[in-house]
Amino acid sequence: MHNEYEITELIHLHGSTHWESGWNIAGGKFVRVAPDGSLYRDKDRTIATLLAAIHWDVGRDDFNRYFSYMDEIKQHESELPYEHRGFSAAWSGDFGDDKSQP
Repeated sequence: MHNEYEITELIHLHGSTHWESGWNIAGGKFVRVAPDGSLYRDKDRTIATLLAAIHWDVGRDDFNRYFSYMDEIKQHESELPYEHRGFSAAWSGDFGDDKSQP
């Protein structure tokens, strides 16, 4: 969703025996550092994420949003968490098991 949040498919691997697949929600704005050192969210990053994913999928390595948008402070994302972030499992199973469970 433009300017508010990103929803992506995510697969969690639990050791070598179990997996879960579902939807991950993350904030859609860049985390920035103010002159006083405090963190704040600013400007949409959903389009940058989409463009980076498209470049990755088509095998183009000339666009990297982390270098193209240097003022994004990725390492502080966990310090200013998005209030609706999280993972919702839709399917799960065990490796070697043909039965996936919704």
